[in-house]
Amino acid sequence: MTTQQEAQAMEKVQPTRALTPFEESRNRVKNVRSRLDAPPSVGMKPSSPNCLGFSGKETPKVDAIERNDEFLKWHPNFETGQDKIDQHHQYTFHLANLLHNAGKAHDHARARNIIETYLKHLKVHCAYEETLLRDARRHNELEQLSRVHRALIEKAETAFQQVVEGQLSTEHYFYNMIIINDIVNHQMEEDRALFHIKPDKHI
Repeated sequence: MTTQQEAQAMEKVQPTRALTPFEESRNRVKNVRSRLDAPPSVGMKPSSPNCLGFSGKETPKVDAIERNDEFLKWHPNFETGQDKIDQHHQYTFHLANLLHNAGKAHDHARARNIIETYLKHLKVHCAYEETLLRDARRHNELEQLSRVHRALIEKAETAFQQVVEGQLSTEHYFYNMIIINDIVNHQMEEDRALFHIKPDKHI
């Protein structure tokens, strides 16, 4: 039996280890980024994984908030058409990139400060969205969105406390809390369903 065959045989007999929640979140992001190896489809909507704007060799050339080599890139197709909401969403991308860079530099103090800024920004953003629905008398949607916001903020604050106590890494917070829970699930799905008034552009 060759060395390669022995290795393959060993893989078959070894039990598969269950992934941790962090590993699952990181793999989800890696899967999204891997789809950028194929050219983006024409007319792809922002909620589609291939259009999330993760930097990659096939990513459409777009304007980044600071530098064009950042991990997350903003694309006009992410816009709702509500100027202030879009500004808030872009600032979330900006903070996510700062946190990612601080994590790579192992600057834990800076990472914590960035997360604290993110939490304040998240609360301001959620309050503004609820004000829009309240002023428009969209009471049923307001009640639903308020519940979503409370859960999102609670999750973000709990995760930050775990970071402070050393139970959670800033990398985990970046992948799981900001990318998966806020940008993917909330901004690209829930916010667009409620506030999207702008036709999608082709990429």
